[in-house]
Amino acid sequence: MTRLILLVSTLLTLIAVAEPASAEIFGLLETPDGFASQIGNVQGWAYTTMPGAELIQPFDVLVNGVKKMEVPCCSERGDVKGEDPDIPLQTGFSGVTNWAREAGGDPIAVQVRVRDTMGGEKLLTQPSVAVYGLASFPFSSVVEWGEVSGPVSDGPQGGLPLSITSRCTLSNTGVFTPGSAELVCTNLVSTKGDGSEVEMCAGGVRFGWDKASQGFKQVSDCEVLPRWTDNGDGTATDNTTGLVWELKTDDGSIHDVDNHYDWSTGSPWKPDGTAFVDFLGTLNGGESQNGVTIEGCFADECDWRLPTVVELAGILDLSVPGCGADPFPPCTTIPGETFSSFYWSSSTFTGNPGSAWGVGFFDGLVNFGNKNGVLYVRAVRGGS
Repeated sequence: MTRLILLVSTLLTLIAVAEPASAEIFGLLETPDGFASQIGNVQGWAYTTMPGAELIQPFDVLVNGVKKMEVPCCSERGDVKGEDPDIPLQTGFSGVTNWAREAGGDPIAVQVRVRDTMGGEKLLTQPSVAVYGLASFPFSSVVEWGEVSGPVSDGPQGGLPLSITSRCTLSNTGVFTPGSAELVCTNLVSTKGDGSEVEMCAGGVRFGWDKASQGFKQVSDCEVLPRWTDNGDGTATDNTTGLVWELKTDDGSIHDVDNHYDWSTGSPWKPDGTAFVDFLGTLNGGESQNGVTIEGCFADECDWRLPTVVELAGILDLSVPGCGADPFPPCTTIPGETFSSFYWSSSTFTGNPGSAWGVGFFDGLVNFGNKNGVLYVRAVRGGS
């Protein structure tokens, strides 16, 4: 009887030793993390410590418990081995999928199922991944603006109201949030196969840096963004267009809101007036009004210019209470000071080379005036 008990005990021990445990497989699902969008990676590392066991390739990728794809293994991961010299060098797995197919619903659970040849199994899990889909339409490669058109007699007082249309490109209208690897893309427009356009997002969509794919991935739905970001250096960024604007002050400096300038000194009506020579010359490191050379450029940028008439009209906001009525508050929400009068643009009126377009910030109208005239100015950089 004693011998039979020992034999049974030995068999049970052998069975226990042969039965693998899931804890013998170690790994980490690195991406997706909390967000996924468009074409992205399923990436991480895994290895087994079971003697004589090997990982079974490829690994299954499950979304909410349902197998969606497979990823191969195993590439070299020196960073993982660097944490423990006993870890195998070849532990990395990676695959690419279109996350846009999973967009539009609740957050999803993403799992990678890892198995070895000794029966071990482990699920590497990201339990809640928010998925956003923008892969169905392209971004415009350039910034496009509405054109000034129609007879100048349109509108009261001969003014020409403008309709502003902008497009989005990640390359030159995105706004980086200081201190973070984040990009904001605004005014997203989709172009259909027949050439028609559909506005996808009138606000903004945020993109975060994805280390695995070395690119930006969408991390938010369409959201309302503040129109202006005060950069703290005398400038403000228009989050609608990405343009950076000079802020006006009331301190007697070159930025003083009361300063006004002419566009040209006369025929042949070149941009040689004080708006270009004195104002822009000072901002871009040229000579000041008293002939003293200014060292450095305004806000460390030397490409300040007068805005086009469309850009200038783009910072109008006719919804400002009292806009166009006595006592004529400035029809704009840009931070800082604005004089309730006409501001010069850089755009020449095509019907008369001696005239240039201006924008009235007391009534929101666009009109043209003689380049010898004296108007107010505001500098801008970026865009066109």
